Amino acid sequence: MPETIGSPTLWLCFTAFIVAMLALDLGVLHRDAHEVSVREAFGWSLVWIALSLAFAAGLYFLAGPTYALQFVTGYLIEKALSVDNVFVFLVVFSFFKVPAKLQHRVLFWGIFGALVMRAAFIVAGAIDAQADHPVALRKQLVEVRLMVCTRPVVVSNEIHGTPPPSGRADHERQHGPKGL
Repeated sequence: MPETIGSPTLWLCFTAFIVAMLALDLGVLHRDAHEVSVREAFGWSLVWIALSLAFAAGLYFLAGPTYALQFVTGYLIEKALSVDNVFVFLVVFSFFKVPAKLQHRVLFWGIFGALVMRAAFIVAGAIDAQADHPVALRKQLVEVRLMVCTRPVVVSNEIHGTPPPSGRADHERQHGPKGL
């Protein structure tokens, strides 16, 4: 059995399919913001589960039962772990008072952002793992983060010649309260 069945062509096709489904979801099926009913959410859950089962069946026939079982196992674990996210979404939507008709769009872009960040970290991890000195890349990433985070302090010192206030209370003591 080969170590992987993934090839650049398969990964490209898989990525194109995911992008197409995301575009279909937001660009066509949910173009107009509306409140998603429990019935609609259940129906879409069944559609995505059926699509995953079809993918597992394809794996079974094309690559064998081992790969299909690995996919179904991973899918079930991800599905179980995603349940707690529903509660996080409810808390965030409640806190920010996101109207029910806009929640799907906010959720979509949040998931899209998470996918982009996950891909970026996977690529960075792959580059790091293949580097001659993986610690050097991590050190450079930390250095870039430090430069980005400390820039406001450096700029403030250059402009005012003094360090920035340590918080809102210090700022209000020096400059008066901010108007709302």
